[in-house]
Amino acid sequence: MALRRFQLPRSTMKPFHPNTLCAAMALALSTPLWAQERHLEQVTVIANGEEQVEATGGAVVTREDLERLQPRDTAGIFQRESGVSVSGGAQVAQRVYVLGFEQSMLAVTIDGARQPGTAWHHAGNILVDPSFLKRVEVEAGAAAADAGFAAAVGAVRYETVNALDLLQPGQALGARARLGYGSNGTGFTTNLSAYGKSGAVDWLVMGARQNGSDYHDGSGATVLGTAPKLTSGLAKLGLQQPEGHRYELTLEQNRDDTERTTRMNMDSAGGRANTPYPLKLVRSTATVRYTTTQPGGNYDPELVLWYNQSDMERPNAMAGANNTDFNNWDKAWGLKAQNTFRVDAGKVTVGVDASHTSVDVERYDDGVNAPKGHIREHDSQQGLYGQARLRFGALGLSAGARYDRHAMTLQDGARASDGGLSGNATLSYLLGEHAEAYVAASRTFLGYQWSQTGYYHARNYATAADYAPATAHNRKLGLNVFGEQWKAGIGYFDTRLLAPTVLSVEANNRGLRTNGPRLRSHGWMLHALYQWQRTTLGLNATLAKTSKGVPDTLEPDGGDLMPVGDTATLFVEHQLPVWHTRLGATLRYAGKQSYADAVRAAGYVEQPSYTVVGLSADWNPGGRKDLTLRLGVDNLFDRQYYNRGSYPRHQIRSVVPIPAAGRSVQVGVTWTF
Repeated sequence: MALRRFQLPRSTMKPFHPNTLCAAMALALSTPLWAQERHLEQVTVIANGEEQVEATGGAVVTREDLERLQPRDTAGIFQRESGVSVSGGAQVAQRVYVLGFEQSMLAVTIDGARQPGTAWHHAGNILVDPSFLKRVEVEAGAAAADAGFAAAVGAVRYETVNALDLLQPGQALGARARLGYGSNGTGFTTNLSAYGKSGAVDWLVMGARQNGSDYHDGSGATVLGTAPKLTSGLAKLGLQQPEGHRYELTLEQNRDDTERTTRMNMDSAGGRANTPYPLKLVRSTATVRYTTTQPGGNYDPELVLWYNQSDMERPNAMAGANNTDFNNWDKAWGLKAQNTFRVDAGKVTVGVDASHTSVDVERYDDGVNAPKGHIREHDSQQGLYGQARLRFGALGLSAGARYDRHAMTLQDGARASDGGLSGNATLSYLLGEHAEAYVAASRTFLGYQWSQTGYYHARNYATAADYAPATAHNRKLGLNVFGEQWKAGIGYFDTRLLAPTVLSVEANNRGLRTNGPRLRSHGWMLHALYQWQRTTLGLNATLAKTSKGVPDTLEPDGGDLMPVGDTATLFVEHQLPVWHTRLGATLRYAGKQSYADAVRAAGYVEQPSYTVVGLSADWNPGGRKDLTLRLGVDNLFDRQYYNRGSYPRHQIRSVVPIPAAGRSVQVGVTWTF
């Protein structure tokens, strides 16, 4: 396939006027004659005992990317990744979907600490401040054994900054202030940090605050409950000994405390009110980590001890209820201990991990199905794994397996326990100097999924007699081509989730925890990157078809799997050294979602296509490296649209997607001293 001929279909929404974007690109491409060319590093699927997740359809957002993008929320982190979709609304409501699957279907970690699944389907499952991050890695599809337990459709790994990332060579003490203001609800953003190093000890303290108002969508309407109100803190203490031993303690907390709508990730039609109520969401994480900076042939360990707590507290949750409090507390702790052995052909990693999670739901009394009280559940997991990443000339091989034991104690007193094997393999082969083909497959034991504990507010749930653990099956194949200044690839993926946990409603209006129908996402992934002198041009496209049940006829109704459809991102960056300026432009596209007659008869409304453009400019006055001024425009043409990660419109259920923000102008300054 000739990627350079890839064309974006025409939007069915307001006509797209590309004049401004074309002008920006023309300016960006006006490279000075003296600019020197840059060369891309050749990236193979497996090299030096490491896997390149980007080469097989995953995504990596580096610290440099984050500095360029300056994301304000989760959607901003992945704005250039077509395979990752994020729902609309406030940051606290945003949920991440990888190839259509919700983030709770992946192994999600922050600094090695496993994060809990979705507490409530109307809220996001991971509350994180993008200003704390230095790297985000998305492993899509066939996950490695050391990715963690229940990596159904991959893994998402967030890593925060430490003092050594920010200190300049020879610097012992430093600080950074990052201030910003945005129109259209963004308001003021503040990030202040201090960090230093003395002998073997390094430390960092960072605090951030976002304070704005409800934004307006592309039509000018105010979207209730979308005001950013995030308060975040990060503290790190490191000890790095001359022998190479490194110990690191991390404490992190993110808090959102304001009024939010009852259903934060969707709107309601047909006279159903979506009224703002007080809501507090807090995620706290603590990790202790040991690594070495001087790995030897048989010594490259990693030990992580972690604790995570996610609290959702909503007083006055339901008007007219006998008890109006609806609270949800998730607590989890765990560990991981592994060592990587270096062999002639690459690396072999072996390890163990374990976790324990407890859930406490205090629900309101609706006077019908769910009397006032506490619902408590807990689970435990223990795993043993090994993963080899080897290279034999033109042939690359990554293969691994893990065994997990999983047990749950459920709200009706039932206990479910089982163990299972998971296996994965990726085989790649170099076709000359400029191409590599790969094929990957995995089968993953998922145990008994939590589903969404927030459902417990509605009714009691019994456990089906035949309730069984879920499994995931992934297949991928593709071809990557590369040169000194360019790289591109095409890949096919097929992900199937078998026997996922569902909480169904029985005829007597009681709930039942059981296994649901198969969930599937399959399609194509395209990527291309070209660097010429001071200009970088990139393209990502994902064509995903999602379905629920057998045969593949009906679209899913959201939640665990979202009908994301065809999406693409096109971005360009250009550096102007004489002006000490970097220019950027990003175009995001989503194709029209057309449904079969049976799907439309079930109440689903076809989703129109959309095209959204963003521009940015960074300036270092006088070439100063310690001072950066930034100007950006999001949704340049003020389009009215719904992010593909949002719930699809449904007439019978009166579901209306949350519209994205209209045009917003952002200004900011970063001062390092």
